[in-house]
Amino acid sequence: MIDRELLVACARQYAAVLGDSLPACNEKIRAEAEHAVNGEIHYTDGQYVSIGRADIDWTGNQIQEHVWKERPKRFLYFPPLISAYRETGDERYAEAARDYLADWIRANPSAPDWIMPSHDNGLNLGIRIPFFAQALVIFAASPAWNDEFAEQVLADIDGELRYIGGHLSPKGNFRMKQAMTLIEIALRLPFMPAAGDWRKQGVAVMNDAVRRQVLPDGVHVECTAGYHTWMTRLFADCIKLQKTFPELGLTPTVEMVASMWDYSLASTRPNGSFCGVFDSEGDWEGSHENTVLSPRAEFRRAHDLPDTLPPTHQVFPVAGQAFLRDGWEEDATYLTFDATRWGSAHGHLSRNAIQLHAFGRTLLMDPGRISYEMSNPLGPYAKSTRAHTTLNLNGWNQFTTNPDEFRAFHAPGFDCMSSRYTGGYWPGPFGWWFYEGLGQGLAATHTRHLFWVHGRWAVVIDEVTRWNEAGRGVDYESPSLELNWQFSPGTLEIDAAQRRVLTRNADANLLLCFAQAPDNAEIEMHEGEENPSRGWIWDNTRFAGIPAPQVSLVCHPWKGHVETLVSLLVPYRGTAVPEFETEVIPGDVQRGLAARLIISWPDGSRETVSWTPGLDTMLGRCEDADTDGLLLYRRDDADAASGTAVVAAVDASYVNGLGEAALLLPADGQQKCWTKKFD
Repeated sequence: MIDRELLVACARQYAAVLGDSLPACNEKIRAEAEHAVNGEIHYTDGQYVSIGRADIDWTGNQIQEHVWKERPKRFLYFPPLISAYRETGDERYAEAARDYLADWIRANPSAPDWIMPSHDNGLNLGIRIPFFAQALVIFAASPAWNDEFAEQVLADIDGELRYIGGHLSPKGNFRMKQAMTLIEIALRLPFMPAAGDWRKQGVAVMNDAVRRQVLPDGVHVECTAGYHTWMTRLFADCIKLQKTFPELGLTPTVEMVASMWDYSLASTRPNGSFCGVFDSEGDWEGSHENTVLSPRAEFRRAHDLPDTLPPTHQVFPVAGQAFLRDGWEEDATYLTFDATRWGSAHGHLSRNAIQLHAFGRTLLMDPGRISYEMSNPLGPYAKSTRAHTTLNLNGWNQFTTNPDEFRAFHAPGFDCMSSRYTGGYWPGPFGWWFYEGLGQGLAATHTRHLFWVHGRWAVVIDEVTRWNEAGRGVDYESPSLELNWQFSPGTLEIDAAQRRVLTRNADANLLLCFAQAPDNAEIEMHEGEENPSRGWIWDNTRFAGIPAPQVSLVCHPWKGHVETLVSLLVPYRGTAVPEFETEVIPGDVQRGLAARLIISWPDGSRETVSWTPGLDTMLGRCEDADTDGLLLYRRDDADAASGTAVVAAVDASYVNGLGEAALLLPADGQQKCWTKKFD
C-alpha cells in the first residue's frame, strides 16, 4: 500500500527548497481547469481543442501542427486541475485528472519494460512525470485517486523513467529536462526501488551539462533566449538543491548561473519582452512584464551578489551575440547583432542580422519562431536567411556554420560591431536541418559593420565578395544581390528617388537611407506574400504568422565581384521626419584612402565616418587627423571656429589633430586580441 504520509512529507521538503510550482488558482487557471473537465485542453490564446477524457487520440492528430501534437502528451492541463482542486476540493477536477491519466496508461500500459510510443518524445516525458507525482499528493484525499489507482500511477512513473534512463536525449534542453526530472522524482518518491539510480544518473547528466551545454560566456548552447532562460532556471534549482542536499554532488556554480541570468536580461527588449533572435519571439509594441528582472534579482540577493543591473552594452563573444542599449528605461534605444554560432535545431540562418527597438516600438525585427510545423511554408521561412535583416544572394540560404570573426568595441555613447560570414549561399531547402541536401552552393562572403552613435543614428556597412563562377549558369555568373530589412507591422513610405524608406507610426519611427548601393539597385517591398513566402513575422497570439513589411534593396543582375553598401538608420520620436543629406566617398585600397560617409544637417553641422575595407587596417592620415584606429567618427559644428565637437575612434590607441577623442575598445567579455575565431 502506498505511504501517503511519506508522499506528503517528501513533497513538502521538495517545495521548501524550490517553492510551490503550482500556479495560483486565479480566474485564468480556473477557466483552464473547467475546459479540461470538459475534455478541452489549451492550445493558443483563447483556443482550446477537444480531445475528450476517454479513448483519446494521443498522437495529436486533431490538428496537423508540430506544437499541438506534443500538447496532449505533456499534460500541461494537470497543473490547473491540481491547483483548482487544492483551492476548492471539487471532485470534478480530481476525476478529470484521473480520466486523462487512466486513458494514457490504457494506451501505453505500465510495465518495467515500458517503451515510449513512436509519436512521443523524451521532452514530453520529462515534462509530464513531475505532474503525475504532484497529482499523487494533492489528489490523495479524492476517492478517484484511491490506493489501487495510485499504484498504477507509480508503476507508470517507474516504467517511463526506467525507459528514459536508458534512452536519454543526446543534447540540448531535452537532455537537461530529462536529467532534472530524474533528480526531482528521486527526491519526491525516494521509496521507489530505482530512486537511487535515477538520482545518480540525473546528477551526473546535469553536472556534465555544466561542462558541455553552457558556453564560457554563460550562454546555453542553443543561443536562444527562451530556451536559455528555461535552462537557467534549471541550473538555479540545482544550486538550491545542492545547498539543502549536499550529498547530491551537483556542481553548477553561482557565478555561472549569474552570467546566465545576465544573458536572459540582455535578451529582453526595453518593453520587457524577449527579442526574436533564433527561435524566440516577443511583442514589438506596448509595455510588458519583464519576466527576467525579478528572478535575476532574487538570485543575486540570495547569493550575496550586488542587486544591480548589468552594463548597457552586453556582448557574448563565444555565442556571437550583442545586445546594446542606451539605458534601461522603456523608451531606450536597443540594438541586437547576430553573429551567432550555430545553435542546433533552434538556430536560424541569420548571420549578421540586426534588430532595432526605439522609443517603445521595435522598428527592425527578427521574424522569430513563426511555426515549428515545417510542412507549413512559414516554418522554414522564419528560419531562412531571406526572412532576416541581413544580406543574401539569389534569395538563398546561408549554411549552418559559424561566422569567422566577431568583434565588438565600446565607449560611452558609442558601439561598433563587426562580423564576417564566409559560408556562401545555398539553394537547398531548410527546415529543422538541410534534410534534402544543400544543392549547389555559391561561394561568397558577407562582412557587416554596425557603428552606433547613441541618441543619433547607426550606420550599417555591408561588404560582399564573390568569385568567378563562369559556366555555372545565370544564378552563379550574375546572381541577385538582396539586402533585406524586416520591419514590424505598420505603414511604410518608400522614396525611390532619394533611396529612403520611412515608417509612419504615431509614436516611434525609423528613416532608412541607402547612402551607397549599386547603380542598378531597386527598392522592393514585400508583405504577406506566398509562394515564395516574404514579409511575415511571428503572431504573438498563436503559432502562425502575420504580414509585416519587408524592404529589399535588390541588385539584379549583380555582375560585380566586390561591393560595399552603406545604409543609415535614423530612429526618431513622433512624426516629424529628420532632414539631412548624405554623401559617400568611396575609398581606394591601392592608394590607402579611407571611405567616408558624410551626413550634413540643416543647421550646418556635419558628421563624418571614415573606415578602411574590412575594418582590418589602421586609417593613418585621414583628412586633418591621424589615427591608428579602424574607424573614425567626427561631428563638426557649423561654426568652423568652434572646432570639432565630438570625436570617436574604433580600436585606436591615439587620435592626433582633432583634440580629445572617445576610444572604442574591445567590449567587455572579449579578449584584448579583438579577433575571435570560432572552433
